[in-house]
Amino acid sequence: MSANALIQTSALLVGVLGAGTAGLIVGVFDTYTPIFLIDSLTFLVSALLIARIQLDPAILTIDQHESTAKVWRQLKEGVQLLFSNRLLSGTLVAAGVAMLGLDAINILMVPFLVDDLKVPETWFGGVQFAQVSAMVISSGFVAAIARRFLPTQIIPFTLAVVGIDVAIIAAVTSIWHLIVLLFALGLVMTPLQAAISTILQTAVEDNMRGRVGGALDTLVQSATLLSMAFAGIFGDVIGIRETFVLGGLVVVTSALAAGRVFARPEPMTPPLEPTPIG
Repeated sequence: MSANALIQTSALLVGVLGAGTAGLIVGVFDTYTPIFLIDSLTFLVSALLIARIQLDPAILTIDQHESTAKVWRQLKEGVQLLFSNRLLSGTLVAAGVAMLGLDAINILMVPFLVDDLKVPETWFGGVQFAQVSAMVISSGFVAAIARRFLPTQIIPFTLAVVGIDVAIIAAVTSIWHLIVLLFALGLVMTPLQAAISTILQTAVEDNMRGRVGGALDTLVQSATLLSMAFAGIFGDVIGIRETFVLGGLVVVTSALAAGRVFARPEPMTPPLEPTPIG
């Protein structure tokens, strides 16, 4: 749990800071052109860094002639295991359904700031920083939480908090109210994501972990795409605030569903237990 929290925090920290920086640059220069130029440059730098990695041919086990059929077969095996194991299916429900609600919030945050709260888009960086700072703070407490609670207990609770928080955002009238709520959201996001990763690592045998992880990512990203697609539609049809309420209800529903599934989990291999840190 502790290691997963650090991994999640570092990855999301960079992602959110990038989004916040983009909002700041657009606000300062009043144009989107620099964003695309900088984005292209970061991909180039990344490609150059990856190209410098030296691998020992003796440890390479990838068959360069693997067929597409084999890749799809392995993905199918991962999906089958996800749905055949009660613990893993609960994790899928938690991650997938939650993304349906959460990504709608992410997509509509900028128009919410500009159109509803009447603040410049440069505030996007500030509100995202509030969430990230809370995630960094909470990562320091994950080890202590893991000693007292199982991941199957952490996931439903944190999802419920996230859903309620998102629904309350619909009622804010001040940018400072939004910052407080996003800070509270960040406090529970790191334990939630760390718990999901921990279940995948402990409930799946080594030879299937990559397939299950790939299948889960595929399904969750599909939910993310659906959320992004429908967020704009609902934002136009029923309004941004109403969409936030709907998104919050979706996340709370996923918390209830996950709690019900985790109430009678299947035995895991190896057993999932709180592991003392240090």
